[in-house]
Amino acid sequence: MSKRQQASLYFQQGSSDKEYHAHLVECDGGFMVNFQYGRRGGPLQCGSKTPSPVAIEKARAVFDKLVAEKKSKGYTEGESGQAYQGTAKEAVFTDILPQLLNPIEENEVAAYLRDDTMFLQEKHDGERVLVRKRGDVIIGIQKKGLERPLPLELVAAVREIEGDCLIDGELLSDCYVAFDMLEEAGNDLRQRPYEYRYALLLSWGPRVSRFIRVCASHASAAQKEVAFLRLRQGGREGVVFKRRDAPYSPGRPNSYGDQLKYKFVETATVQVIGRNGDRRSVKMAVYAENGEIVEVGSVTIPPGAEIPHEGQFIEVRYLYAFPGGSLFQPCYLGVRADQGAEDCLQKQLKFKSKSRAA
Repeated sequence: MSKRQQASLYFQQGSSDKEYHAHLVECDGGFMVNFQYGRRGGPLQCGSKTPSPVAIEKARAVFDKLVAEKKSKGYTEGESGQAYQGTAKEAVFTDILPQLLNPIEENEVAAYLRDDTMFLQEKHDGERVLVRKRGDVIIGIQKKGLERPLPLELVAAVREIEGDCLIDGELLSDCYVAFDMLEEAGNDLRQRPYEYRYALLLSWGPRVSRFIRVCASHASAAQKEVAFLRLRQGGREGVVFKRRDAPYSPGRPNSYGDQLKYKFVETATVQVIGRNGDRRSVKMAVYAENGEIVEVGSVTIPPGAEIPHEGQFIEVRYLYAFPGGSLFQPCYLGVRADQGAEDCLQKQLKFKSKSRAA
């Protein structure tokens, strides 16, 4: 193998079209692993995984690990950027992606409560899952477009639906909360207004078991104000604002968009980087913009819960983050099998010295 190596990787999903280049190069008697990344065709940011030259064996290990990590997130060597191409996940990639929400700040909430073009719904503390029924085949689809198993109760409920469908919602511990209908009886509804899709979902909802329920929507300013206060005082996670006339747009806009979220509590996706001895606590980390790992303290795993393994992604609730340091009063919520390193970024954190919601 040549001492100099290079890998060019691409990622294209929804509005995302990114490129990533890794280089193993000889430098000052040793070797370094450098990288470039950014939106395809635009200016690229640069960084290094090896701050100083290292031996060739270590550099190769760092390079191989870096490329493997990017491929596990959906990057491919093919310039088409088709997710998971040439990997084990290619067989379970559905190419069906959810519409993702950007956050808003507290000082923006009042305007959306008054805005007659926006619905308000509760933001549930569950796992985002789309459910597709085609004939007798029923599958779950997680937020990265990969198939995932479904609870037997949900499969049984969807099997009772006449005709094919594709619904979007959140899977909770005791039910599935549906909030959008993307396909129904062979018709693609994504370009229809949300208000139309939601009305169809309401008419369809009562035809299935109690395991599926339709998320309540509030339209008028008075209704939204009452619901907002009730949910906040009830200790719920937050609210979602959805533009009534908007189509369904997979992916996440660069800013704002037709669907927005405001959280009453702070939560974050972090990666487990080790266990604290034999104690029931694990060390947490997030990723900086340049890909470097930033430790953010430890979290205790409650009795009865399985201790997550190193490398797994977990969800925690916290009060705020210290700049460049730990999360204050983190509380373990559970493992997030649907999340990856791209969801585990430092920029998601809300710091004590500034307001920046996840």
